[in-house]
Amino acid sequence: MNNRAALQRIEAMVDVSGFVTTLIQGINRDPKGIKTNATMVRLLIIGLLLSISECKSATITGAYTALTTHLDIRDQLRLGVKTGPGPEDVIARDRLYYAADLLSSRLAYGSSVVAEIGEEEVVRRRDVVLNACNALLEYTATATKVDDRRVALDATAIWAWARGPYYPRPTLEEIEAQKDPLIREALQRLRDKKGTTDDLERVLIARDDKELSSVDLDAAWSGATGKNGDTKRFYGFYAHALVSVPGVRLTDDPTAIAPIVRRIELIKATEDVVDISLRMIDSLPTRPEELLVDRHYSNRQLNYWQSPLISRGIRQTLDLRSDDHNAIYLPEGIGADGFFHCPGMPREHLGKHRPGLFAKWEEHEQFQREMTERERYRFYALSRMDSDGNVKLRCPARAGQVACPLVPESMMVAAELGLPIVNTELLGLEPGENPPRCCSQDSFRIALPEPVAKLNQPVYWGTPEWYQKYAGRTYVEGVFGNIKNPRTENLSRCTIQKTGITWSQLIVSLICATYNVRMIRERHERMGLAWDGHALLTPDEEATTHVSLSAHQEAELFADFAAGISLDELEVHAAEERTVTRATRRIKVSRVKPTSSPLPFWITGANRANTAAEVRVR
Repeated sequence: MNNRAALQRIEAMVDVSGFVTTLIQGINRDPKGIKTNATMVRLLIIGLLLSISECKSATITGAYTALTTHLDIRDQLRLGVKTGPGPEDVIARDRLYYAADLLSSRLAYGSSVVAEIGEEEVVRRRDVVLNACNALLEYTATATKVDDRRVALDATAIWAWARGPYYPRPTLEEIEAQKDPLIREALQRLRDKKGTTDDLERVLIARDDKELSSVDLDAAWSGATGKNGDTKRFYGFYAHALVSVPGVRLTDDPTAIAPIVRRIELIKATEDVVDISLRMIDSLPTRPEELLVDRHYSNRQLNYWQSPLISRGIRQTLDLRSDDHNAIYLPEGIGADGFFHCPGMPREHLGKHRPGLFAKWEEHEQFQREMTERERYRFYALSRMDSDGNVKLRCPARAGQVACPLVPESMMVAAELGLPIVNTELLGLEPGENPPRCCSQDSFRIALPEPVAKLNQPVYWGTPEWYQKYAGRTYVEGVFGNIKNPRTENLSRCTIQKTGITWSQLIVSLICATYNVRMIRERHERMGLAWDGHALLTPDEEATTHVSLSAHQEAELFADFAAGISLDELEVHAAEERTVTRATRRIKVSRVKPTSSPLPFWITGANRANTAAEVRVR
């Protein structure tokens, strides 16, 4: 590799995290059986990480190219890429493909193998792969300051390597097969428009079993939201990611934590998101306190999503869908948008929708002012809502947020504090009828209606404080943009070179680990810290060199290597005249001519002169 320090970092990631060891142990279950060659699997993983960081490719061919052309000759000898001076003494590419086939077949846990190996074995294999991937990401986090109290959760579409069976438009059977209601609705909209996507016009039509070999049976057709907000169909998986969210913007505080990937997991595109989300949360060493999610989670039932989060001590901050704004009227108040309000709240405050994706910022500011005014009528929470939706509330007039004739002391300060006055006629009380308990008691307990409780969150939706909190969710979107950028990690359809969810999970995890190291090193450099203290925080070599050896030099090198001389003693002597181009990290090296000297070519300078004198004496 042009930069040997980077290779050392990659080897530390693989070895210290136990990534390969966990995978091999998951394959070698029987202590009496034939053992899998861990050396070749390790070499494959190192080659993939090299290719991702250097060549922006996660293909097996890219790994082979990185190992055979981007490594220093000493590292090729040490890793076993080369075993001799001849061209035939280079590792065969097929051996890397065999190692990849071994991982993707012996650890396959997708829906395509359930009938063959059983559900229990599927879960075991999935846990083996996820434990290895989580350990790799966890090791990268040890190189920086990590704060899991606030994380963001989102998913992105990952195209499968194989082509999917083509349908002109979503069929009713395909729509009904979707477990996720949001995806089902999106596909129904596509069906109603009777349109197709251009990128699916040339895909394979799988009509019989002979053609299923080119179809990834672990993947599925589904819908993904594009940058313009439109839904597009794709064939593949959803990659769900948990990303640490800095407390402040990186531009405001260079010491803020790096937004690194804490967990990444792939599922079939038709599967629901709750189980995988809770599984990733439970795998973190420290339980989060706040979870930032988008409106994809707003339609989940209370006992299916919100209650499990609350029982884990986690509060979600989320956006609302257009059909989440229906008000619920009870004698104790009005439930709307996840909160309970005074029954005398003006009705014009109901049915507010947040401005759309392409709205001007002035529209958002106006919306925030309206929601801040509506928040005055929210019941003051004396306790957090529990997992069953129970909460203790107090009248907003008694809390000093509004003034109400039923609370005389609030009317005395209404003008001074500029408080809005509740119109008690909106309570609908008959003459002589007592007001509801929310007005007559200092506080009261209530079980929030399920449509309200499932949307409850720590900060009132739509206010400036909510906007500030919810903005942290953009970090997970930034991660997806980074790893899919062709100039960085370049996660694309062409980088996942095999079918099956196992291989896709491994590749995406390696890409995210590479992203983590890049983000951590950028933060380290931004803070001006010393490059020491951790294997991932070593300095890069000032001069990146690629050594070109003559046949004579290679023969000398391999002869001494075969004789048992340490690799550290084999100092490769490159030409003095070289051109370093940092933009491309390539070097033009004038080929060194074979020498007739009896001395090995790596003995240079004073050592060469002294050794030559000794030879003449003999």
